[in-house]
Amino acid sequence: MIGWMGVASAATGEPFPPMGSGYSPDEGEGRAAFFTDVNVIYSSTSKFVSPNLSEIFTRTPTPNCYQVGRPSSYDSGLHFFFGGAGCSPSQFIK
Repeated sequence: MIGWMGVASAATGEPFPPMGSGYSPDEGEGRAAFFTDVNVIYSSTSKFVSPNLSEIFTRTPTPNCYQVGRPSSYDSGLHFFFGGAGCSPSQFIK
């Protein structure tokens, strides 16, 4: 299992800041933050491989504050957008 994550924090009672560029993954290229050409090292061969799209699952514990787009495959390899505008403390807690 491999995990990628982002963290945004604020002082108690303060608004949570934007993550990435502050734009939603839906904004896409030119606006949303992204990772591209994501590879992992396959332990038995020590070679770089692109993760299989069907085996990638995303989870966002605070989707009203931050989001992650569905990974996809491009010429530059595995690619996904992420980010969000942040939110107030009352929005963060569900």
